Amino acid sequence: MTRSARRRPGGGWTLIETLVAVALTAVLAAVVLSTWMTVHRVLRGRGARVTRAASVADALRRMATDLECACEPASGPAFELQSDKRAAVGTALRFCSVAAATDGTDGGAPEMAELRYEVARDETAQPRMVRIRRPAAGPGAMGMGTTNALVARAEAISIEAFDGTNWLAAWPAPGGERLPRAVRISVAYGGASGPATARVETVVQAGVPVRPRIERRAAPASAR
Repeated sequence: MTRSARRRPGGGWTLIETLVAVALTAVLAAVVLSTWMTVHRVLRGRGARVTRAASVADALRRMATDLECACEPASGPAFELQSDKRAAVGTALRFCSVAAATDGTDGGAPEMAELRYEVARDETAQPRMVRIRRPAAGPGAMGMGTTNALVARAEAISIEAFDGTNWLAAWPAPGGERLPRAVRISVAYGGASGPATARVETVVQAGVPVRPRIERRAAPASAR
């Protein structure tokens, strides 16, 4: 019997040919699906890192604004800082400021409030920076304050205060100054193209000593 006589009438596919076609289709579909999932994962990760960079920038701007308006309270410490450069968790900063509220609690009207920036671990054990705002006077002064999460999944956060001579990782300063002259913050996080670091340095207006330009001198005896 010739080969042509053994073929199925009508030129249809044999069972083996059908199985081979199904297998090739399955392999092609798996390759396409795997490629799509990889591209989707990369784009989603890049979008998350870009969003994280924007949140870091917003957090640093808010901290700079609060520090520029720092002031001395009527009682108690004016500025407290505890920072560990070797680890993100454990960094804490507390001070009073008259910056306008941006959390919607009072319509944005300026008032003196106690601000606390601290780093702790969230429910996924990742370090994050939060801002706790509590009014310095009024009914809200005895409460827990309003907490806002600023930076999530930050790899490292360090804060240093300048006393006029040195940058210190802890405050109050040995010299007894109530407020530092400047503060600088550094945040390390995962950027869009790898590890990135954002920094800001701001002057604490109330901590800069003001020296009068007019000097009082006694009039000479001939002019009396």
